[in-house]
Amino acid sequence: MMLRAVAGRAAGTASFLVVAVLAAAPIAGWGAISAASSDAGPECVQAGSTNLASIATNAAGVKTSDKVITSTCPEFALYYGHVAGICYGHYAVQVNAYGMPPPDVEFSMWSRSASCWGIRVSEPSDPKFVYWNGPLVTRGFSFGYNAPLIPTGGILGSDLNRQYASSGPCPAGGKSGSVCIKWSMSVPGVEPRSAVNTATATYTNWDALIDIYFHDVAVPATGQGTTFDLQIYQMLMDWQNPGGNVPNWATYIVGRHATKTIGGITYLVSVNMGNPGTERSSSGACTWIGCGGGTYNAVSLFPLPTYPTASPQGSGSYLWGAPSLLHDVGGIISWLSHVESRGFRTGIFDDHGDLLFDNARKSSVTTPLLNPGYYLTGINPGFEVILANPGVPGSKADFPNNTVYTTTDYWVALPGEAIAR
Repeated sequence: MMLRAVAGRAAGTASFLVVAVLAAAPIAGWGAISAASSDAGPECVQAGSTNLASIATNAAGVKTSDKVITSTCPEFALYYGHVAGICYGHYAVQVNAYGMPPPDVEFSMWSRSASCWGIRVSEPSDPKFVYWNGPLVTRGFSFGYNAPLIPTGGILGSDLNRQYASSGPCPAGGKSGSVCIKWSMSVPGVEPRSAVNTATATYTNWDALIDIYFHDVAVPATGQGTTFDLQIYQMLMDWQNPGGNVPNWATYIVGRHATKTIGGITYLVSVNMGNPGTERSSSGACTWIGCGGGTYNAVSLFPLPTYPTASPQGSGSYLWGAPSLLHDVGGIISWLSHVESRGFRTGIFDDHGDLLFDNARKSSVTTPLLNPGYYLTGINPGFEVILANPGVPGSKADFPNNTVYTTTDYWVALPGEAIAR
């Protein structure tokens, strides 16, 4: 599930291993699922798209427009305020705007397909409070949307592990034997073709997060809490701590992480990560993602590398990740579902042979984090935009690139489905 206060994080480089393998036979129940689709790519443009939403406020914070299309998907339900969207086959592109926007905020969203859609968020340079919006594209379960991932509902983790064991990483072409997710984007701080823009105009506060949901039942009810949340922060722009003009999350993540390479991508990994400085609210309530113990866990991954960038505050912020990656999610699921023994230790190990550390329970991970009896129920990539500062038009502090976020290519391949590219 999405973080409620922006979390800065770390991400990284993507060297990419492509292995040609023979796909295993599809699991029963996949017959009605079509091949992964990818109809956008670098040519994705807004022209000719559907306008999904237009929301704005005036200087007093009063809405001057509030237009959200009527959903074309029967599985949608009202959740967290504005939730509407349009369906493209197995995918639903959603408008999620949470809370009342502060003064002088504009938000709009458009889509041409599940792999070509974007948003524009414009906020004042010093907003009175954070406005959180998380537009996304969903396959399967999401909060406010409850279409089945496959005709029978969710996919049993043990089935995914069996498929992955027989097929290996995501192949170049052919059929997927596991779960593969490709996401390409155009976002602030990154120029086309992955060149990193280190100008001051990169400063803003956002992340590109893939929430991968698991439940202990194959068909969860609409809005039902997840049993396990696998988070891949493909990209993230860390934010400045107002008290110290230093990146808020980078130090925290770097100091409390492991590294793991899967499918050619090296990830920073954090188990049950909390918001730094806000692990408990003033009332004593726990604010950790995975807080509370029991069976609930959240594992957060950040692709390397991370780039220091300039900021108007005069000190560095951090841009994590890469704008185009293919994630071998089946390999990640398999890694988190198994323990191994090395010498006198048993548990889940990182690239350096160290056991993962559970930040909520304050102990090493010695049992599987992801129960193979859980069902993969939903895949939800989207932009969490907390602060999009356009600056002052016509001045040296004009940062228009901070306000536009576009998915230019996206697809999911489940077992038996084609790898698009």
